[in-house]
Amino acid sequence: MKKRLCTMITAILCITFLLVGCGAESAKTGVWDSNVFTNEWLNFKMTVPEDSRIMTKDEMSSAIGTLESTYINGGDEENLSKYANIYDCMVILPDGMSSIQLIYENTAKTTAGKNIKAEEYLDILKEQLTTAGSDYVLSDPTTKELAGRTFTFMSTTFSGGAAIQDYYLVKEGNYMATMLISYPSTYQSTIDEIISSITTAK
Repeated sequence: MKKRLCTMITAILCITFLLVGCGAESAKTGVWDSNVFTNEWLNFKMTVPEDSRIMTKDEMSSAIGTLESTYINGGDEENLSKYANIYDCMVILPDGMSSIQLIYENTAKTTAGKNIKAEEYLDILKEQLTTAGSDYVLSDPTTKELAGRTFTFMSTTFSGGAAIQDYYLVKEGNYMATMLISYPSTYQSTIDEIISSITTAK
């Protein structure tokens, strides 16, 4: 189960769109203070359990592999607008199987297109998951309120419902911000507590 979950996390990280075009106002990466992650650009603050493992830049690089035009938080690059994808944070929760990731796609630089809406973005993702050959069961998109904003939400299950991946999407300028949470169904209560901890950063 653990191996399967980790494999699917890595697979989803690699879902991206081909580069086209250029130009967009730059996103900003967040910072960790102990077990609290804050991104003022996204106006997002999240608290995870104290014994979670916050992944370093090198660990994130190892997890996602080599992706074209991708920036990983922890580098010294100031102009992020030239990147198509920004990986802001990855954290492994105390059970060792669950993870949370924040990823920003500059849709002005990808085939998604800068005018794409979160619902349309999820339609593309659903198609990719369906053709991936796994046993995904996909929920219909809905909305959830987090940190005073409306996120588009979709939940997926696989391994007969034993594993879950939740997608929270919100558009910020030309960027599609995605919070991806992967976890076994037995860890639902902890995930709910983390979601409840999310507030505005400002």
